[in-house]
Amino acid sequence: MNTYFRITAYHPQSDISFIIDSVNQYEEIWEFSADLVSKKCKILEVSERTQFDDGNIPRATPNGDNYILRACMSGKVEKQNACININGRFYAPNTGS
Repeated sequence: MNTYFRITAYHPQSDISFIIDSVNQYEEIWEFSADLVSKKCKILEVSERTQFDDGNIPRATPNGDNYILRACMSGKVEKQNACININGRFYAPNTGS
């Protein structure tokens, strides 16, 4: 399996937003999304390896069965100028690069 997914999500109960990656953990992106939804997260942006520009968050290497937390913040993140920016860590989803 050679999959790379990046999701931006919001957890309303904790009032936190985060960017999280999964490398070779799921075959389909919906599986990754469904796992986060089961943890009561709201999915804000979903991308697979060809659907986003890294910005200043370089691709991660596989990390076993763990998600890779790339950035987090209090409150709900909003897309600005076509980018997701959390505390200075950013990427541009859906660029098709």
